[in-house]
Amino acid sequence: MNTDPNRFSSQRLNEIALMQESSLPLAEAALLLAIEIGEDTSIQPYLDKINSLAEDFSRYRRSTPEITCAKAMISFFYKETGFAGNRSNYYDPANSYLNKVIDNRVGIPISLAILQMSIGAELDIPVEGIGFPGHFLVRYKEDGGSLIDPFFGRELSTHDCKTLLQQISGGRLELDNTHLRVATKREILVRLIDNLKSIFWRKKEWKQCQRCIENQIMLSPKKSQFELQLAAIFEMRGDQLEAENKYKEIIADQDFNQDIRSLAIKRLLSFSQRPTVIH
Repeated sequence: MNTDPNRFSSQRLNEIALMQESSLPLAEAALLLAIEIGEDTSIQPYLDKINSLAEDFSRYRRSTPEITCAKAMISFFYKETGFAGNRSNYYDPANSYLNKVIDNRVGIPISLAILQMSIGAELDIPVEGIGFPGHFLVRYKEDGGSLIDPFFGRELSTHDCKTLLQQISGGRLELDNTHLRVATKREILVRLIDNLKSIFWRKKEWKQCQRCIENQIMLSPKKSQFELQLAAIFEMRGDQLEAENKYKEIIADQDFNQDIRSLAIKRLLSFSQRPTVIH
């Protein structure tokens, strides 16, 4: 019997990575990623907590039939249950670990969105993740497409979305339909990891970065940018041989676009141009 939780999490994530979109268990995958990237926790107790939240919301929804599902969720999730965006420590890695979000009742937009989507999935309520630039959103389909900002717990109008995008982009972007596109579960998981990777990269925690990138490669159909980042991590960790081998793999892979392969060539050439150090 395999009792190694890390080995189990890797095996299970590999199974999930091969699943069809409709059957991919988003909450379980997010919890497994937390274990893979650094958390020491168990999966089932948190799946049970999500189920309990769903049961509580179902009762709350029945007690408030006069309001929309989106408004009911805002009231339940943020007021009754006490979830909130972590404004005081936004870049804490715990905000991206679903187990910590459930325990601490704080998170970032995408982790709070995953939790709302998971509650919806338990109750057959169609809640969609929206890959808005720089600030993940959720949409409640049964309300005619009500958009919620999961960080601040408020409904958004089209005007609100325009203003938010202007603020995020520094006025460079104008709202169009592509900014409100529904994100697949794999895209959500890859973006969740991206937040952690950015935190670890700034801290130069290369081992953690490597774990993040390896999981992005496993989950994403568009692997080339992550393969290039993995080679860069090998460089950062001082493993030139691994970096060289990875750059060579990228250059030889015709499925990668030319820009990615060109960057790999430049990095590989830089090794041959470095001065030899005589000890």
